Amino acid sequence: MKNNCEEPRKLSVFAGSPKKQLETIRGKIIQAVLESGNIADGMELWASDGRPTLKTISDKLHLCDVHVIVLGQSYGQLLENEEISFTEWEYEQSKEAKRPVIAFLLEKETFEKAWLKSKPSNKEKKAYRNLWKNLCSSSVCKLYKSIDMPSIDRDVLNALNQIVDSGQLNSLAGWVRAESEAARMENIN
Repeated sequence: MKNNCEEPRKLSVFAGSPKKQLETIRGKIIQAVLESGNIADGMELWASDGRPTLKTISDKLHLCDVHVIVLGQSYGQLLENEEISFTEWEYEQSKEAKRPVIAFLLEKETFEKAWLKSKPSNKEKKAYRNLWKNLCSSSVCKLYKSIDMPSIDRDVLNALNQIVDSGQLNSLAGWVRAESEAARMENIN
């Protein structure tokens, strides 16, 4: 991504999802973001001191420019003493911050077929469907027929380009070198 001074600008991209059954897909997303020259962030990249706190997640989200959410066949782990999953909480934080959200979801028939094997509770199904519906209205949303989401690495790159080209990013989005012309211009303004 280039800024007004035509100097490279790196976006910080947060990868969020229910952890269960999505490790490989999350890895592909992080690798695609890194290979695109941007900055990836997600729980795989944090110091492993157990389960991350809401403050840790909130701090990481606050620094990101774009939020990528993957929803497999599971709603995800609920926050302690709450009726909302970590993934939905993260989504709400990005929505409130007016941060662009890219959603990668399973088609309705695909997750319903998967539920025949995993047998989630009716409560979890309802919460999943509500989150799925909300994510479908994200700025960029891609549906998959396969739980493996085989083209997700390419789709991440296309979605990031779509976000950049659409003008949805905050005008100060991205990271630039401190000694760059872009950084000097920001300090003047």
